[in-house]
Amino acid sequence: ATLDSDTPLTLNQSYQIALSDGSPIGMDSNGKGSASQTTTLSTTNLLDPDMDGLPNIFDAMDDGQNLDNTSTDTATEAVAGSEIVDSAIMFMNYKIQSNQASTATITDNAIITIEVTASQPDEISSIVGYKVHENYQNSVISQFPVGFTQIDTYPTSGTNWSDSSFSLYHAQNLEGQDIWTVFLKPQNNDFEPGDLIVLKATLTDGSTEYYWLSIHFKFQSFELASDTTTWLFGGAGDVDDPYCILDTGGRVFSWNAPKDETGTNLTGLNYDFELFYLSGTSPETAINPTDPQTFSLGSDVYYDNTTITQAVIDLYESESPSTNVLQLDIKASYDYGDNSALIIYLARQSWSGAVNCTE
Repeated sequence: ATLDSDTPLTLNQSYQIALSDGSPIGMDSNGKGSASQTTTLSTTNLLDPDMDGLPNIFDAMDDGQNLDNTSTDTATEAVAGSEIVDSAIMFMNYKIQSNQASTATITDNAIITIEVTASQPDEISSIVGYKVHENYQNSVISQFPVGFTQIDTYPTSGTNWSDSSFSLYHAQNLEGQDIWTVFLKPQNNDFEPGDLIVLKATLTDGSTEYYWLSIHFKFQSFELASDTTTWLFGGAGDVDDPYCILDTGGRVFSWNAPKDETGTNLTGLNYDFELFYLSGTSPETAINPTDPQTFSLGSDVYYDNTTITQAVIDLYESESPSTNVLQLDIKASYDYGDNSALIIYLARQSWSGAVNCTE
């Protein structure tokens, strides 16, 4: 019924949703199942162009072909209409030591990042989790990233997120952008794509804005594929007992694609080597904390035998302090920022400060 008889209701016949057994085809898969895949997009239904019944704000695959995480363009959907913030995203990182890949767990190692990028940071008073799915309510704060700049005081690692009323914290990222962010360990393997967190931004003029967020997939595994005995000369591969490598030559690496929560290989990931040269055995001792040596390998690349040369390994050998342990991250990432990384610790036998790696 309408209260204004001069404004008749009309039915837009072009606004269509595909159904299966009376339900939208995207409901059971957060919009990324085989039923949602299509190359035909509606030019009328702008909220749901792939017509799978999930508006883009909730859809993990807006165009019926690619995960939203593969394009930063989709990061603006949650903040459509805002003049204060540019984007809001939520994504997963799963970084594990390569020698522990088979025993690592989501509960122990998964980190969820929430990040709101502000175009007018001076207009924001606070951003908090207004509605938090139960799978995230017992999250604890994870480490603040090396290279980021704190503006708000970031909590100590291990602090319960709920102790701060699910707050996000003002910071600047490596690009110098103003962000409100938090890094969380859910401490369970029950969290799933589609579990919503609704953020509430309180602005300095007293008004409020709301942003709806969820992850679109879960990393499940990521492992080295090759027999590494040809380049290991003792050591366990962790930071306190790195793999001991010879003083000449480079290294050869191969790896498998990470899998998602369905056990499917994730494709379209961009692979990089990132190297952090540690003078000690902790991230804080990185000689190059804001400028890691990064080598782009390309999309869906699973092998490299040329990049990690002798010169690359020994880059800081003559510096003071010099390298004690070399941390190599084989990183697989999408544009959103989510990444899974295999972490490998290496040391030269000749490095005088190397832990348990003397000649």
